[in-house]
Amino acid sequence: MPPHAIWLRGRDAVRGFLQSPRFSAFWARGLRATPTRASGLPALAWYSGGDEDGEPRLHSIHVMRFEGGALAEAINFIGPHYLRGFDLPLTLRRPV
Repeated sequence: MPPHAIWLRGRDAVRGFLQSPRFSAFWARGLRATPTRASGLPALAWYSGGDEDGEPRLHSIHVMRFEGGALAEAINFIGPHYLRGFDLPLTLRRPV
């Protein structure tokens, strides 16, 4: 998961990571996801927090590969350096 070196294997490991205090604090900032594709695979573009105007900013892209209807692999690209080639808005307007 660039830029962080982490490897999770299995449902319990992923669930534990997503329920950790550190990740819970990240979720609490207000995340929004929008579906997209990367290298022909389904992906989610994640927007976090808000800038000075209160609009969530592009944070990361979560690329997923499925086998037999189950998630087989997920790779996250986190930070501006990794997001340059994607045709995504840098901010999202909050729903009215």
